[in-house]
Amino acid sequence: MDLVLACNWDEDLVGVAKRHGVTELFGKLRQDAVGGGRVGFILPAISRRQAARYIRRVHDAGIAFNYLLNGTCLGGRELTSRGQDDLARLLGWLHDDCGVAWFTVSIPYLAAFIKRRHPDSHVVVSMMAQVDSVERARLWEEEGAEVLILFDNKDFPLLKALARHTRLRLEVPANLSCMNRCHQTFHHGNLASHASSSAGEGLYSLPLCETRCAMLKVKEPRRILAGQWIRPQDVRLYEEIGVHRLKLLDRISPTAQLTRVVEAYANRAFSGNLAELIPGYRQDRVASYVNSGRLVTMARAFLQPGKYNVFKALPFARRNRSPRFSIESPALDGFLEGVMRRDCRNLSCRECGWCEGFANRAIRFEPGERERFLVDSSENLDELEGGSFFSYLPGPREGKE
Repeated sequence: MDLVLACNWDEDLVGVAKRHGVTELFGKLRQDAVGGGRVGFILPAISRRQAARYIRRVHDAGIAFNYLLNGTCLGGRELTSRGQDDLARLLGWLHDDCGVAWFTVSIPYLAAFIKRRHPDSHVVVSMMAQVDSVERARLWEEEGAEVLILFDNKDFPLLKALARHTRLRLEVPANLSCMNRCHQTFHHGNLASHASSSAGEGLYSLPLCETRCAMLKVKEPRRILAGQWIRPQDVRLYEEIGVHRLKLLDRISPTAQLTRVVEAYANRAFSGNLAELIPGYRQDRVASYVNSGRLVTMARAFLQPGKYNVFKALPFARRNRSPRFSIESPALDGFLEGVMRRDCRNLSCRECGWCEGFANRAIRFEPGERERFLVDSSENLDELEGGSFFSYLPGPREGKE
């Protein structure tokens, strides 16, 4: 199975990828004409000149580079003269100057845009496109796509059907913390796309969807096990049903963390706390991008008193800490095999109980962490949903007549 690794633009990562047989690195600039699946301010800052040099080094190492054009909303700019020019310039720089041949997209129009101008390019369908049926996959295939990334890596009936009825190479995320069939996916994707677009709201964004998602998972830990990650020992089960590629996250992580991830999945073995392989569950993940070197970028993104009550930002951030917990690998023996025997799409999780039973045995919160997180997150959500976070006046924010 091919290993596809997130790019954090660190020079040392290229050597790590080469040593572990990684076939492709994927990444993007902090901002561009399309935007993507991560808000811009948390991504490493790199100039176009630096990016071009880095991509050439990746190619020299015998590794493909996949540039992410996976924004889910361009605000209609793609249908304007200026928007067309911006897209053409970005694509020309990537293809002609950087030598990029692989592009991941979420919007069918972008697939056509790329193939019309550069027929030798390869199109990958982003997980943000939410492909959930054979017919939808075949439509992408007709657009010229060669690879399909599935958001839901535990929909085994769908994976088997796609392997049987399409020619697409299938890719699944290995260590994504997102919930199974999350109802916020479209909103979250659009927020991230606009917050990483050069024509959007700058780098400004707030962790609304992340906070709501984390609350649901901590309240019901079964949702953690049902999420979009795979135990390294279980990769073989995906290979056996026709999955070709494994996506290793994420672009925010430092190289030491990405090395740990790629080693675990390359060796298909990990005996430690599985939560350490999943970026969304690591408290030090925030510290890796909230640091003195990024103070100017963060200030530009967030010191905007006309958008929200800036005095609430620091208390909000202090409360916004992931809970500390562990996922014990041995306790998950047989878990995925049981999921494979079920049609989860058409089952009620509350009535099934399979994930809940394993969660009770495998997940251990540190003392007081679960309770602390639920209280802190409830307060943050009250401010975001009630509107007080966006007002300098006491009490809930009311609409004006």
